[in-house]
Amino acid sequence: MLGRLRMDVNDCIQQYFIICNRIFRPHKYLSHYSAERFEKAINDVIKKHCKCHPPECQHPHTHKFRQYDYLERDEGDANAYVNGTCKVAVLTQRKAHGKGQPDTVYMMRSYNHRWRQGHSTHSSLNRGQVDSSTLKIWEACRATAAAPLFFDKILIEGRWHIDGGVGDNNPSTHAWNEASELSRTKNNGTNKVAMVVSIGTGMTEPYTKFGGLLSLAQYARKAITETEKAHENTRNFAHLVNADYFRFDVRPIREIHDGLSKTKLDECKKKKKRQQKQPTTGQEQQPQHHPQPVPNLAKDESHGDESTVENRELAREREQILANMDAHNDIEASQPGVKGGYKPEKYDYTTFRTIKRLTDDYCLSPRYSFLRHQGQQEAQNVKEEINRCACILFDNSQRRKQDDAERWQRFRRHPDPQHEANQFNPPREA
Repeated sequence: MLGRLRMDVNDCIQQYFIICNRIFRPHKYLSHYSAERFEKAINDVIKKHCKCHPPECQHPHTHKFRQYDYLERDEGDANAYVNGTCKVAVLTQRKAHGKGQPDTVYMMRSYNHRWRQGHSTHSSLNRGQVDSSTLKIWEACRATAAAPLFFDKILIEGRWHIDGGVGDNNPSTHAWNEASELSRTKNNGTNKVAMVVSIGTGMTEPYTKFGGLLSLAQYARKAITETEKAHENTRNFAHLVNADYFRFDVRPIREIHDGLSKTKLDECKKKKKRQQKQPTTGQEQQPQHHPQPVPNLAKDESHGDESTVENRELAREREQILANMDAHNDIEASQPGVKGGYKPEKYDYTTFRTIKRLTDDYCLSPRYSFLRHQGQQEAQNVKEEINRCACILFDNSQRRKQDDAERWQRFRRHPDPQHEANQFNPPREA
């Protein structure tokens, strides 16, 4: 959504509410969720956010995963298809082609990645060109989300695919290898990765190998979805070349909560709200959405000085902004006339609320800290780390803008000249 369709964060949150509520419906025990319903949900997102076929895209199922500007920079100096925007890649596990062959991690790309003479390593996955690729957006989404026990595997171009998280639940090492190679062209072999930002979905407590069959089963299950080894490897790679590396993960706080690790993929709990009686006015009352202040998660434990009072005021203001944003997303995502649609005026979506509360707590509270380096004694404040990450990203963007203003403008625009954002400001060729 963010990269291929260039949706903003709020649009993605709204679609998350809609899609989860739509596809994770009650179903028979041990059966898969409906792949057809999932595919339709994906294509509905494309239909709404394509913006290249106004007023509304009529054939979202035909949109290729390959982006408009898929060529590499040294494939054509004056070609509108040379990459100037973000690149998107997703991972799947691809079934072996024949007996005796291992299943492989497979990277689906929206861009070309050719072999670099003298710079390529064997760590990058299935390099190639996407010029003739027929892979569709909905197929890539289905494949990378086909988690066993939740969705059926999918057949794409004669090969079976399932979720890449089975065995590679943290793709940061693959992302590092990919970015390292892409930073080197035939004319420049000295570029390096500037920064990696890795976002997790919660860390579970470790299981022991000792303790019987149950412990072994729990350990095997944990090993399939393990994320820390890739985190450690990527952090070490970044340290070797002096690149910035950030890992944000809503982890458990002992004896307080379990973080996000125990929120299941298909968890979408809700309960009906109590309806308050409305005074009769002779006119139909429309559902009202009022932003509710969130708890003061950024509470400072110190007392008495002016700076603390100012910090508390800023924290309250920030929290109210977040509460207003939540109310806006509820209004935009609401589907009051759709059977099985997202209806925040009627239901309290407890799973979504829990995810939001724990994430806010992680991002805003000075009390929520983690050890950035294993064995290091001092704890890093998460809020400070997020601010530092944002500052580095902004500094890098300004440096890119100064180095090549034209390329920076192309990076900010949608690459497809048919996109509605380009109708009054047609992009020039590279």
